[in-house]
Amino acid sequence: QTTGGSIYVFLFLTGFFNFMLHTDPCSQPMDEGSCSLYVLLWYYYPESSECRPFVYSGCGGNNNHFASKQECMDRCVERKEKDLRSSGIQSQRWRLHLHKFGSSTHSGFRNPTLFLLQHPKGVTNLGGSILLMLCRKY
Repeated sequence: QTTGGSIYVFLFLTGFFNFMLHTDPCSQPMDEGSCSLYVLLWYYYPESSECRPFVYSGCGGNNNHFASKQECMDRCVERKEKDLRSSGIQSQRWRLHLHKFGSSTHSGFRNPTLFLLQHPKGVTNLGGSILLMLCRKY
């Protein structure tokens, strides 16, 4: 039997707008801003898990700036260490859910299959999922 049609893959990132609106300042890059002042502040550098000084321009930028090294450490370093201790291995695992829709032909799509990949904390510690739908259009 010859089958025709095209295969479509749809990818949905759930929680994306939540991520954009509530991004953890400790995961943001250092950003000097766009004005012309020179203010010495501190930012969290996740690659080395440390707080570093930088010159802030006085406006713009993002939320990864702190008035003191201690404030930066309290917010980013100590909190992340506490999160790691309390999270446990089980909460760090991804879960894959598979759902087949039989012979549904809704909107010309046949036999759609949904793959839902979930992580309880997500990449932002806010939770998140990746939803992938694979189907054939006739």
